[in-house]
Amino acid sequence: MKPFIELKNVEKSYDKKKVLNNISFKVNKPGVYLIAGPNGCGKTTLLESMVGLRQIDNGEIFVSGANNHKDLHHHVGFLLQGTGLRKNLTVKEEMQLIKDLFQLEIDDLSYLKSFNLDQYYLTKTQKLSGGTKRRIMLVLLFMPDYQVLILDEPASGLDTQSRSIIWNTIKKFSKQKIIFVSDHYLNQAAQFCDYVFLMNKGEIVSSGSKEEVLNQLDKTHVLNIQANEFRHLSKSLSMIDEHFVTLHFDGVTYVFIKLPKEKNIQHVWETISNPHAVLDFHAIDFEDIYFYLTGNFTIYDEEECV
Repeated sequence: MKPFIELKNVEKSYDKKKVLNNISFKVNKPGVYLIAGPNGCGKTTLLESMVGLRQIDNGEIFVSGANNHKDLHHHVGFLLQGTGLRKNLTVKEEMQLIKDLFQLEIDDLSYLKSFNLDQYYLTKTQKLSGGTKRRIMLVLLFMPDYQVLILDEPASGLDTQSRSIIWNTIKKFSKQKIIFVSDHYLNQAAQFCDYVFLMNKGEIVSSGSKEEVLNQLDKTHVLNIQANEFRHLSKSLSMIDEHFVTLHFDGVTYVFIKLPKEKNIQHVWETISNPHAVLDFHAIDFEDIYFYLTGNFTIYDEEECV
């Protein structure tokens, strides 16, 4: 059976607080699917529900045809936050447990070498760095050849280099697999993903390929401006985009503009009356889109800025 995941009107509440609100989607193509959003948006609850670790209140979840807790475990592998290795075992012993459990015939060293981890074969896991432990846990999860994998923030808490290695490992393994990954570092995670689900307060506020999500806005750039300087710059900003959009947060005004194709970044600096008030200026990225979709925005009105 071709692997797929389908959610139909999934809902979940804790103490009358709804943490998943009418979630529906279907995935049936190999690739990396990013569930993204800040802590508390419902990512972990969604993923744990998808592997049967949490009982949903309403709706249905199917993984390759299975929709009950017992059968789900035969179709999907999962790595959750806090999952750890047995500290008194070597990597070799950890691998042997997996091989025995799933009756696998694998050449350990060749397998580890394909992930550049063969040098740790005889090392006790308690002596491994945090990043290496996470990499080992991933390759152990890959051993049974699940067609569907669920990874809850597999690179959380790691340094930039370790995160990059983890993501490259996931991408390498996704050619014939459906892999769902959660993360709250949107920009880095999106580099390695094929499809993005953005969550906020238990709902999916946007979804699509990376290109579709990036192109859903009619704005191209963001300026971060000192809030007390915004009114002085509003007229010059309207000369660039008369329908610019603003979000005010913690003393900073975020201005979303559409830069005409015939204009370049230098045009913006030449048009703004006080460029020193601009704290940052960059092309829109995934974190900006999330901010845009979940913030409280104001469409520019010249009369309000006089």
